[in-house]
Amino acid sequence: MLFNEYQELAWKTVNEEVDIIDNCLIGLYGESGELVDLLKKIAFHKHPVDDAMREKLKKEIGDNLWYSACLAKSYCEMALRLCWQNDVSEHHFLGFNDIDSYYEINMDMSADPPYDLAELAHKMAFGAMNLAPRVIAVKMVSGDKGLVADAIHSYIDCLGAIAHCFGLKLDDCAVHNIEKLRARYGEKFSTAASINRKE
Repeated sequence: MLFNEYQELAWKTVNEEVDIIDNCLIGLYGESGELVDLLKKIAFHKHPVDDAMREKLKKEIGDNLWYSACLAKSYCEMALRLCWQNDVSEHHFLGFNDIDSYYEINMDMSADPPYDLAELAHKMAFGAMNLAPRVIAVKMVSGDKGLVADAIHSYIDCLGAIAHCFGLKLDDCAVHNIEKLRARYGEKFSTAASINRKE
C-alpha cells in the first residue's frame, strides 16, 4: 500500500463536522502515549514480544499512522508524499522499497533496558508534542508549512523504526488499520458507530 492510497482511505473515516486539525493533533497525543506505553512494558516490565504483543503494536502504529495521514491532509491538503522528496508511485512506505535496508537498528533485547527502545519511546513522545506548536502556527497563518511536513516525516519515520524493531512493516500496519476502520464504520465516519464500537 502506498502513502497516498492509505491517506485517501483513512480520510474516508474522518469526522468532518469537527475541527479536523485539532482532532488529529489531540488524537496523536493519545495514540503516541498508547504506543509508548507498550514500549515501556516491553523495555522495563519485560513483557514478552509474542504474537499478541505484535498485534497490539500493529494496532497502535496503525492508529498513529491514521492521525498523521489525516493531519497532513487536513492542515493544507498536503498529501503525505510531500513529506518526502520522491515519487511515491514507485515507492512503498517511507519512500524505500526495502525498509530493512533503511533501518539498521541494532537492538539488544536482553539489555536492561534495551537502550534503543527507550530512545525510540522518547522520540515518539517528543515527536507528537513537537507537532503542536508548528501546526498551531500554521493555523494562525504565521507558521512554516515546511516545518510541519518535516515534523510529520520525522514522526512517521519513528513509527517505521518501531515497526522494524518488532518485525512489522508499516504497510501491514496501514492495511490492518484500514480493515479495522472499515469494520467499524463502513465507508464513512459515524458518531453512533464510534460510540457503540466493540473494541
